[in-house]
Amino acid sequence: MIGMGWIPHCQRIFTIKSVLGCFGKHKTTEMHTKIAKLPDKGAAFPLRSGAQYVRNDPGYLNCSKKECQKYDNGTCIVSTCGGSLSFHVINIRTDIEFAFFAAGFETPCLLKRSSSIEFSNPRKPLYGHLSSTDSSGTSMRLTWVSGDEAPQQVQFGGGKSVTSEVTTFSQNDMCSKLPSKSSYK
Repeated sequence: MIGMGWIPHCQRIFTIKSVLGCFGKHKTTEMHTKIAKLPDKGAAFPLRSGAQYVRNDPGYLNCSKKECQKYDNGTCIVSTCGGSLSFHVINIRTDIEFAFFAAGFETPCLLKRSSSIEFSNPRKPLYGHLSSTDSSGTSMRLTWVSGDEAPQQVQFGGGKSVTSEVTTFSQNDMCSKLPSKSSYK
């Protein structure tokens, strides 16, 4: 069963408490996930966030990365096997966690969960977009998404800079029946 180990990364939105069967035993676990709908098994896993099987590391299955955890008179009596995986993670402006599961996707068994990992600068500007403001080609507009509501400085050629104008919108602003005239320029 351990060969079916898999690791997803999870966005911490809310906590799901569930009872999972682990190798014939029941164990109460907590897991943080972004997915709201619970399947029949009673737990939700963030498969769309990206998960990988540990078998992707060839050294894991043959235990070539063995570490001794407990010695008795110089003899190793408890050892563990290690493995490593790489994930491409984008700044989603919230902490993430990793969890190690066994028994595959159908009967998941949570073995270990990482502590919460913070992004180094979750409020930094992302997704810059440069566009022309009109057909004259004499001015440009730079827009971006930021987690910071304070105005920011934009620096450009010749050592010039300008302070940004902050616009904040909510879901209601995007879902109105008629678009706002101010949203078109």
